[in-house]
Amino acid sequence: MKPLIRQLTEALGPSGREDAVRSIILREVKSLADDVQVDALGNVTAYRKPARNGVAHSRIMVATHMDEIGLVVSHIDKEGFVRFDIPGSQHDGFPIGARVQFLNGVKGVVGREPSTGADASSKMFVDVGISAASKHPLTVGEFGAHERYHMEMGNRLSANSLDARIGVAVLIEVMRRLNSTRHAVYFSFTVQGRTHGRGIPPAAYGIEPEIGIIVGGSLAGDTPGKLKAPMVLGGGPCVMICDNAMTFSPVVVDWMIASAQKAHIPVQRGVLQEGAVEAMKLQACGNGVLTGGLLIPVRYLHSTSPMVDLKDIEYAVRLVKAMLVKPIPLPGN
Repeated sequence: MKPLIRQLTEALGPSGREDAVRSIILREVKSLADDVQVDALGNVTAYRKPARNGVAHSRIMVATHMDEIGLVVSHIDKEGFVRFDIPGSQHDGFPIGARVQFLNGVKGVVGREPSTGADASSKMFVDVGISAASKHPLTVGEFGAHERYHMEMGNRLSANSLDARIGVAVLIEVMRRLNSTRHAVYFSFTVQGRTHGRGIPPAAYGIEPEIGIIVGGSLAGDTPGKLKAPMVLGGGPCVMICDNAMTFSPVVVDWMIASAQKAHIPVQRGVLQEGAVEAMKLQACGNGVLTGGLLIPVRYLHSTSPMVDLKDIEYAVRLVKAMLVKPIPLPGN
């Protein structure tokens, strides 16, 4: 999976401008799916039909977002410094000294005016090495993200958009390994996950799933300081129980844990403080969707260098595959 992960993390794809990432996804899934659709928002859905006489046991949506935290030029001052906003208002994603790259190829370094107040984020700027606004290589509305960076440390990987792309890698790898399924399975790669999960409702309304599984990354709690998060790198993916936004379906939670135990796959359990926005929105689509979350532990989430363990990614792939080849213990079945 490492070559695929590297390709995905080296593709620039801020929220709302995911074209480069979408191109990789389409290239990878076109031979693995029975049908591939791209909707008006840019969501990619790859469909795998059930093997047994075309009759589906359940209608399942497995989803992840493809975008990353980005920035957009909002103003260029007379000295040539670039002021910016961040879709989703996650200003902590671009600390002082962070290197950024815009979609037109221009690169720069994030700086900030001296400030100690709550409005410190509004004092941030990008220095692209231009001493005046005349003939500036950027214009208002140009999108960018962290400069591409990938590092391998044994079984651990670090890359600037890794926390955003591990879900994409997991879904593609599941499709590679999934020879057949009893279910109608829709692998959805959604846009604008970092802008309040904007992409997932249209994708879900087009599918009308009975069951939804969100795959992605979440904060690991195994670094100095003892964060109030239970996940550790290398301990397996985390089955979400609840967070401050929602309670995950107990039917799906039990199915995930039972599937892991039967396949001897280590998993962790999550009761987290941060809300899973996409899961919350998916759960409330249509008449309601039985929703589960499978999250991979990430150190330094939303930073310039998030870190993951390859074992957790592999365990996540095995678990999702194991879940899709067996009947699901739904009430009344």
